[in-house]
Amino acid sequence: MRHRHRPEPLEPGKFDGDGKLALVGGWTPSSDFGGPTLKEAATTGSARYLEIGATNGSSIGAWRATRWLEQGKYRVEGKLKTRGLNADPGDTRGGAGIRVSKGRPENYRTGDSEWVLFQQPFQVEEPLAEVSFVCEFRGVAGQAQFDLETLKVVRLPASER
Repeated sequence: MRHRHRPEPLEPGKFDGDGKLALVGGWTPSSDFGGPTLKEAATTGSARYLEIGATNGSSIGAWRATRWLEQGKYRVEGKLKTRGLNADPGDTRGGAGIRVSKGRPENYRTGDSEWVLFQQPFQVEEPLAEVSFVCEFRGVAGQAQFDLETLKVVRLPASER
């Protein structure tokens, strides 16, 4: 793991009383393969979302955000919607979903779907670690939207640890 000099002390994310940490800000786009389109947009009701799409063939794109988390078990979750998302037949991990950067894509969505809650559990082994979250698109056509207001990390209660 590469360490960077940081002038401020490392602070773990601030969870609310329900054990949730919002992932509303700090997202950066990345084009990992091909020519994905990445944009932040709003609906007519002012709900904000992150969008990734492909119009020129096989593409992999993502929005990434990092947070410092203490040791424990967690779940990253958020709502996503897909439109005409076709996975590349050669990509066994095709579709759209939300994951932790070191985790493999699980249950990614393809085709057309309305807003659906996507969840992936993960664990932090170190006393304090920088965790990268990924809203990812892997396909040849279509688009995926990720609802910013629903993107969050949930600390699992002791009974589930």
